[in-house]
Order: sequence, then structure tokens, then C-alpha cells
Amino acid sequence: MPLPVRLFVEQAVRLLRGGKRLDDLPLSLPDVYFRHLRGVNPEDPSAQHFLDGDRMLKVAKLLGKVAVGVDYIPKEFSRF
Repeated sequence: MPLPVRLFVEQAVRLLRGGKRLDDLPLSLPDVYFRHLRGVNPEDPSAQHFLDGDRMLKVAKLLGKVAVGVDYIPKEFSRF
């Protein structure tokens, strides 16, 4: 199953189990990823490599731009 589909379905299940409506599902692919990242990002400032939510999303956006480059074709990139 493609990752975006899996994340979307997991978010739908989480909403339903929490007694919420499916109207609260993300409306865009970036939002699917951002909600997932918010869910797995540690909230404890003492966690190793802690980033607050806003900064983590800025870093994720930057890494996404680096990964797709000017041709918008995803590719691996070096940490350096």
C-alpha cells in the first residue's frame, strides 16, 4: 500500500476510534504528511534531537524541497 494511502487510512481510523468525524481528515497530501509528523514528533523537550512542532515542520518542508529539487522528481540526497 502506498505510504500516503496508509497514513490517510491510519488517520481515519484514529479519528473514528476517538469518536470524531471523518470531516476532520486532512484535505491535502502535504497535510496528511504533516499530521503524521506531528504525531510521531516527541513532545518532551528533553528527548534526544527534540524540535518543537513548528520548527520540525519547517525542517520537513526544507528536506522535502531538497529531495525533489528543481525538477520535482524525488531523489536521495546527502546529509552534507
